[in-house]
Amino acid sequence: MLSPRSRGKGSRRLPVERGRGKRKSVNWRKQAQHAVDSVDELKGPTHLLVIHGFYGDWTTDMIYRFDQGMAKIGLHYYAEFAGRRHAWTFKVWVLAARAADVQVFIARIRS
Repeated sequence: MLSPRSRGKGSRRLPVERGRGKRKSVNWRKQAQHAVDSVDELKGPTHLLVIHGFYGDWTTDMIYRFDQGMAKIGLHYYAEFAGRRHAWTFKVWVLAARAADVQVFIARIRS
């Protein structure tokens, strides 16, 4: 006699797999509404700043917080994304005259 649990492939699934669904992926560019389309649109000398993300950090959340902060300051920026799910990087170009202010802001949103 077969066990009451052996009813096909469904019984092989682990309870862990039935947990909370995966988070929907969102295009990070949609979260960066105040970014310019190219570095050339920034008037003046630019400075490159890097925002590193690690496991547990969501790219869309980080760029959204950065974007909202830049909108409050009234500063334009250009951003590029590189990386994968567990370790990612945003390269952000801002005006060189305001780079120190933006670096302080990045440190504040990272903490």
